[in-house]
Amino acid sequence: MEILVGGRCDYRLLPRNHHVAKPLSSKLKGNRTLNVQLLTKFSSGRPMLCRLGSSDFAERTSPNEVKKEIERCYEVIHRVGRGVIYLGSSRLNENHPHYQMTMELAKEVASLLDCATWTGAGPGLMDAATKGAMEVKRPVGGFKIAREAGEWTTSNFHSYLPSETYLTCRFFSARKHGLVDAVVRNSPSDKTAVIALPGGIGTLDEVFEILALIQLERIGSKLPVPFLLMNYNSFYSKLLEFLDDCEDWGTVSKGEVASLWKGSYDSEGLSMEDLPSVKRWIILYPIYINSKKTLTEGRRICASKACENPTCIEIGDCCNYLKLPNVIEVDKAYPRDFMQRGRLRVLIKKEDGTFFNPEITSRKQLMLRVAELVPKHHGRTSKKQEPVAGSSAAQSSKSGKGGKKKK
Repeated sequence: MEILVGGRCDYRLLPRNHHVAKPLSSKLKGNRTLNVQLLTKFSSGRPMLCRLGSSDFAERTSPNEVKKEIERCYEVIHRVGRGVIYLGSSRLNENHPHYQMTMELAKEVASLLDCATWTGAGPGLMDAATKGAMEVKRPVGGFKIAREAGEWTTSNFHSYLPSETYLTCRFFSARKHGLVDAVVRNSPSDKTAVIALPGGIGTLDEVFEILALIQLERIGSKLPVPFLLMNYNSFYSKLLEFLDDCEDWGTVSKGEVASLWKGSYDSEGLSMEDLPSVKRWIILYPIYINSKKTLTEGRRICASKACENPTCIEIGDCCNYLKLPNVIEVDKAYPRDFMQRGRLRVLIKKEDGTFFNPEITSRKQLMLRVAELVPKHHGRTSKKQEPVAGSSAAQSSKSGKGGKKKK
């Protein structure tokens, strides 16, 4: 076994054949720089004491160091080719169900799009995506970092990837540049996408950074890049609810996260294979068109055009009348109106970009039209007509009875 030791003195306890160095309870740190190679053999299972080399990951002395590393990232992308990047946890091992699901997803996506697969070249779900693509003989690349899951790795080298297909980055900024550039579409023939798998802080950091770049039109401004969030076992459900609430509170503008596709199973993710198209479901709470609510409380149209206390059922029936696909989510509640449960997701645009109903091309048109139709809903009109019909029948019965003459 060959170990390169350099940099500040930082002792770590490393079990044999282990990829992560665990720190000892006491560390010896100094400013001396050592360059020593230890060639040693250890019996099976016996721990070894090594010194972690940190000279490769010292603070930068010049911005040019970052620039050079970014250029090296671009060189790797040029060799491997652009494709699909996978963002996910480095902590979920091969015994976890999400690991197996990720492997199958990566195999299907690589075969379907016939493009390169990119990851952070780390363990966990990144490893699952890499192996899945390799099983179907598709190119694989990665941008490795020295610290994964809060732990330092003991080697700058990947255990099985060819050295020309990945780069071990010193700087997180360079790594992010590489991952982002790997999905930029320069021509319609480029097949790229971002797939976010279950993960922790590092994964969320990458997810929101890419979403911000899409929002700012730094990615996908000319040629759309799909962003798929794999909500395995409802892992991201709370995050999706939070983003919906942000939209309701006004901290996220309408449509800013419309590029985010959601899939709970691999089959749902694979059904979104048409890269240029994006499904845009509009969220509609009853409070948006309720004349009994103020603008502060959540009403979105003027009171004169709103309707009185609409329900999700009534709104859904109106959408059906307008031939608009819709789904009622009974467990959702508007943040400022927790007493009334339920909201709708309405789809106004088809996959080819045309509208289901040419008269409804925006959220506001949808709200105004539904508010106009709700008072005409059969549930409301029939209730108003019942007493009238009953009274008329009573009068007819009474007049008929009274009209009889005794013989």
